[in-house]
Amino acid sequence: MRRVSQFLQAVVKHWGVLVTGGFAIGVLGIWQGTGHPVRPWVYWIVAIAGLFIAFFKAWNDQVNEKEKALSKIAEIKAQNISLAALRVAPEWQALASRFEKLPSDIRADWDRGSDGIESWRICGGRIEECESLCQLAGAMLLRSANVAAALSEAIRSESNQVYRWLYFLKETQRGLRDCGYGLEQGEDGTERPIYFGSIHELARLSYTTCIKCSALEV
Repeated sequence: MRRVSQFLQAVVKHWGVLVTGGFAIGVLGIWQGTGHPVRPWVYWIVAIAGLFIAFFKAWNDQVNEKEKALSKIAEIKAQNISLAALRVAPEWQALASRFEKLPSDIRADWDRGSDGIESWRICGGRIEECESLCQLAGAMLLRSANVAAALSEAIRSESNQVYRWLYFLKETQRGLRDCGYGLEQGEDGTERPIYFGSIHELARLSYTTCIKCSALEV
C-alpha cells in the first residue's frame, strides 16, 4: 500500500502542475484574457487529459529510477569483476614461478582406450608437487573470468582439476606430441585400438600458459 500511496501522490503532483500551468493552460488563459469565452467542457477535457499525462509521468519517473538503479548495480558488478581480475592475475604469475622451478623432464602421458575412457599420468621428477600445481591451475581456470569465458564445455565440465589443466594444455596450446595408436587385447582375445600421446616439458608449457592466463586477466 505504501508504494500505491507514493504513486498516487506523484500523480496528484504532476496533475496539479499540468492543470495550473503549461502550454494548454497558457493558451486558454490568453484566449480568455482577450475577451473570448471558454466553455466548461474545455476545462473538463484539460483536466482529464492532464490526469492521463500525470499517470504517465508518474509511471515514467518510476521507470527512470529503476533504470538508474540497474545501471548502478551493473557498474558495481563491473567494478567487482575488475577487482577480481586484478587479484587473479598475480596468482597466475605466482603459479608460473612455481612451475618454472620444476624439472624440465616432467611429462604427462595421455591415452584413450577402445571404450572411450581417457586417462592422464604425470611422469618424471617431483611428480606430487607437479600434480598439486596442476590441480591449482585447473581450479584457477574457472575462477578467472576472462579465461573461463573461452573454455570449451568439455574442459569446463571436467571435475578432475588436474585433468582439466592437462586438457586445457592439450586443447589450447597444442601440447600433445608423439601421438599414435596401438592395439590392446581384450578379455575375449580380440585386439582393440588404443590412442596415446604425451605433453613433453610439462612444467615449461605450464609456466608459459600461466603467464598467458595472467595477461588475459589484467
